[in-house]
Amino acid sequence: MYGMVNNARNHLYSSIMSIVPANSRFQSGGKPVAISSSRRSVKVMPEGGTSGYTPDTNGTIRIELAPSLGFLDPHNSYLSFRISPRKNNSVSTVDLTKECRMDTNSMAWCKTFTIYSSTGATIEQIQDYNLLTCLMHKTTSPQDYRTSIGQMVDNSGDRAVRNAAMATPGGKVYNSGFDMSGILNGGGDDGRLIPLGFMQGPLTLELTLADFKECFVGTAKGSNTASYQIDNIEYHAQCLSFSPEYNAKFSQQLRERGIDMSFSTYKTHNTVLSSNTVDMSISQNSASVKGVYHVLRSKNIYNSAKYDSLSTYKSGNLQTVQWDMGSKLFPEYPLKLNNDGVVNLYSHNLTSFNMFRNHALGSSVDDTNFWTSEAANVSNGNSSGVGAFKATPVRRVYGTWVANGKEIYDKTKYKSSTIVVGGEVAGPTKAEAQAAFNALTLPVIAMTLAADKKNPLTNDVLAANNTVQFTHTVPTLTFVPDNARDIGLIQTGMRCKIGCAVIPEDEATANGNIDIKSSRALDVGTADYTNLELTNLGLDRFYHATPGNIYTADANSVLLKNNNYELDGKNVMYPGSPCHVAWAHTASAEGEMLARQVAGIGVPFVDGSNRPILCKRAGTAFKGFVEILPEDSSFFLGCNFETHPESSSLVSGSDLTNATPLHLRMEYATGSDAEGGSNFFQHRDGNDPFTSFVHIDAVLRLQQDGTVVSSV
Repeated sequence: MYGMVNNARNHLYSSIMSIVPANSRFQSGGKPVAISSSRRSVKVMPEGGTSGYTPDTNGTIRIELAPSLGFLDPHNSYLSFRISPRKNNSVSTVDLTKECRMDTNSMAWCKTFTIYSSTGATIEQIQDYNLLTCLMHKTTSPQDYRTSIGQMVDNSGDRAVRNAAMATPGGKVYNSGFDMSGILNGGGDDGRLIPLGFMQGPLTLELTLADFKECFVGTAKGSNTASYQIDNIEYHAQCLSFSPEYNAKFSQQLRERGIDMSFSTYKTHNTVLSSNTVDMSISQNSASVKGVYHVLRSKNIYNSAKYDSLSTYKSGNLQTVQWDMGSKLFPEYPLKLNNDGVVNLYSHNLTSFNMFRNHALGSSVDDTNFWTSEAANVSNGNSSGVGAFKATPVRRVYGTWVANGKEIYDKTKYKSSTIVVGGEVAGPTKAEAQAAFNALTLPVIAMTLAADKKNPLTNDVLAANNTVQFTHTVPTLTFVPDNARDIGLIQTGMRCKIGCAVIPEDEATANGNIDIKSSRALDVGTADYTNLELTNLGLDRFYHATPGNIYTADANSVLLKNNNYELDGKNVMYPGSPCHVAWAHTASAEGEMLARQVAGIGVPFVDGSNRPILCKRAGTAFKGFVEILPEDSSFFLGCNFETHPESSSLVSGSDLTNATPLHLRMEYATGSDAEGGSNFFQHRDGNDPFTSFVHIDAVLRLQQDGTVVSSV
């Protein structure tokens, strides 16, 4: 009886202790004492010297990790190097008066990553290592890391940061870990050390350099071929040494049964998608597949020195997607992406990184850059007229649009005399106009609306001809929010469209229109426009799917930009910085149109080619909203095949062998849904490269004789 009571008391005591908070528990002693060890930092130099590596003449870096290093701590080890535009006879091969930057990761130059054993056997190899690194950093790095630590040491900054890095005369120094390597990233299941000291010979790390156009944005200077150079390469190895007792135990286990170390790595598959209906088979001999990731890139961006080729992707107007491995479907029903179904795909992708509903993590992939497929109908509140755009907005701000016509840039409309309210104003002489223009005097701009037209303010039909004059003007289309606090909600850098319930009259782009030209042929986007006083493009290109008429061809090849999907297309617009707005016109003589003023803080807009936006009439103002639209530059596909994804220490992936291939089934939009300038996402092209990365479990085995083999 006493024993039963005592046991019950002990059980009760244990139960009480199990609910005592950790900070209320006390015990004898402090932290456990670690085994005797010491740490040192060793610089390891490449076999071919520390400097002078270029993709053209010396494109392979080899680094030996010798047994003398002891136990390598790969998580705290890193590669240090200096990268800069290559010079030819002390002159840069890249025109540094123009954009020059490396893609969005410090390892963007590393095309292939390979580790060899001392016997020459390949124990890990990752093709397109740079693309994988850019993808994984884009999708899994939270913003606070990218804009702080990553921006400093890992080249994760925006275009301005990366342009500045290459503007430094001596180049930029980076300290990069091998994050995608299962052996040298140091993450692994438990951050396991690598016992180099017990290996028969060194591990050799081999890095091959990518072409300039693949990993850089830049323009060749003169007759040179644009290139880059990597110098001052050092691998900073963090090494540990243990006591003789520990080494003896380790050596005993090695001699008796060898040492196994688990890791995960990636296998790369490249293909092109030849049709809009895809059933792609991936065969890979692996007993445990953790997941798979896919990216589609435009044939025009892939390997292009004009774009960030490794971090810019596309959706291709994907409609449905599903994976099949060994008759198991992931998910059980295909993901349908049209009509906002892309949100389900985004959640599915998050599970492939075990990031779904994890509030401690973050990503640069969000609703602004991860989208695909047109909506089925025009967004609520927009004009239901035929031809309205159907793209789904991700931001909407309400307010008033104001714009002026080409007259604002017509110097003959400037006059130094006092403005007369109502009626027509006689034009000045040429000398008067030139003198007034030179003095930047007030413009006299008149707008006449005929009977049966609508009052832009009230939308009532006018009973008589009305002529009003503008006392205040705006040089480009400007939006004044109803609430001043909404100014900050209009995000710069995002594509926008005009939202309006009632389409403003007379804003259809006419046949035989005159487009805005630059003074330099084929130099779209320059600031020296020559015919702003002549252009007659309508605002319809910003509230319809396409403008009423295609642009008139000119030296700037505007026909190539008459679409919505190109980020610099002339049917989309971008907001600028908020500024004060003063827009007003006088009352008409007939009294049908009252004087109107719009004032406050507003946001100016330009089109995708950075040109001012003018309306067809002398001026207009109407209520509406800004439609802020997403892009698909960060679109990717991911699927998790792990049984227990929350426990990375378990081998729980799905078998993938030649007998049980992985099938990826996709359907892309066809017909008018896929082609044409009205779409906001560029269609899939038969020459677009499609890259898959299969994430697999693997084992690195240190055999009794000290040789190393790998399951990959």
